[in-house]
Amino acid sequence: MALLSGQWHHALARVECPLSLSSQSARKRVIVADHDNGKPALSWFKPLRQFSSCTLVQVETHSGRMHQIRVHAAYHQRPLVGERYYSSAEQGAMNAHLRARRLCLHASCISFTLYERHYCFIALLPQDFSEVLHRAML
Repeated sequence: MALLSGQWHHALARVECPLSLSSQSARKRVIVADHDNGKPALSWFKPLRQFSSCTLVQVETHSGRMHQIRVHAAYHQRPLVGERYYSSAEQGAMNAHLRARRLCLHASCISFTLYERHYCFIALLPQDFSEVLHRAML
């Protein structure tokens, strides 16, 4: 689950952009790269609820690259609420009324198969994320 800045207008969006580490930054930052220099990364974004200034989405990743969801969302000009590295100051100010103290990204479900047995773990939204969603409804 992720809370994105602005409106996500696609019913279901496939985002496939190769990613690589930036050589321009002392911090580890990930950038969208060309196909020769980046590693493949695929994410599916499905909107669950639209609010006036943000959109709650379900995201499914198929590659698990570092910062993949954050970079793919920002690539489509919809950075996560609470994002500090991959959003503009303008977008951050736009969501200031939500008072997000952290990145609004939550692993609500993880599933995998191991030795022919399927496992699925579900986690409820933390209270601080729920409070941001409540403020988004106002």
